[in-house]
Amino acid sequence: MKNLLSFFLVLGMASVATATGSQNVKSSVIEFEKGITNLTQDQKDELRNLVRSSEFQNKELDIGIAAWADEPFPGERKELSDTQRKIANQRIESIREAINSLKIDVDDYSTYSMAEGSNWLARLFNTESSELKSMFSKKDQNSSLMKEKYRLYRDKGDTSKAVVVVNLDD
Repeated sequence: MKNLLSFFLVLGMASVATATGSQNVKSSVIEFEKGITNLTQDQKDELRNLVRSSEFQNKELDIGIAAWADEPFPGERKELSDTQRKIANQRIESIREAINSLKIDVDDYSTYSMAEGSNWLARLFNTESSELKSMFSKKDQNSSLMKEKYRLYRDKGDTSKAVVVVNLDD
């Protein structure tokens, strides 16, 4: 994890910050009580405000959801319990259902259970900084967007949370 943080310090936050303004990326953090997977009305309202912000009105959206279990991921070649994996997955589903109920134009959902080590985002959290540097070395618009989304998941995510990232579809 220290290598990962070092990578982003070396990369420089200036390049990441420019992606936010040019990509119309917004995010929200949903905090859950331990063992709870359903959203409160306040959390649903927060999601509604996020996806209905003025920049996103009448536009097709891409939505990313990364959800964590109540326990930290134990590391490489280890797994969380079935109960913990189920909690993270049910949190993702609760968020999707809340957004779907708003009847907005969602082009794509990208979902990541951070209780699973098999998705690219979870693997990225455990990747050496040299590999990350290579992965993010491209200077195109998509790599800037990917860096920004990854930074949001990394900086805002933690146990008992979900991070929802919304951007305009390209």
